[in-house]
Amino acid sequence: MSADWQNHKGRKLSARELRNCDIPFEAKKMGSKAVFEKYKACAKFQGMTCDKGFQRWLGSLRKIVKENEEDEGIGWDTSATKAHSKDCFEDRVIPVDHKQGEKPLAAAKFGHALLGGSRS
Repeated sequence: MSADWQNHKGRKLSARELRNCDIPFEAKKMGSKAVFEKYKACAKFQGMTCDKGFQRWLGSLRKIVKENEEDEGIGWDTSATKAHSKDCFEDRVIPVDHKQGEKPLAAAKFGHALLGGSRS
C-alpha cells in the first residue's frame, strides 16, 4: 500500500463508497477482506494489499467518514421530510400560518388519520 494513504486514490474511492453506503460503517457488516475483494480489481486499488495496514487504514477511514456524516446531518434539500412537509403545506394539512386553521391537536389528529392512523 502507498505510504501516502491520505492522497491515495483507493482511499478517496473508499471514502466515497462509505458516504454512498456501498461500504457499511460497521466492520461486522462488511469486513476489510470483503471490502478489498470487492474493489481489488479497480484501478484505484492497484498496489494495495489486504494486510494489517489496510485493515487499520479502512477502520480509521470508517471512523472519520462516519463522524463527518454525523456532524453534517441529513441534507435538508434532498430529505424525504422536506418533501413530505412541502406536500402537507400544499394540501393544507399543515397551515402556513400557525394562527390559521384548526387547533394544533385537531390538525395533528387529521394528519395522523391521513397517514393511516386510527386515532379519533
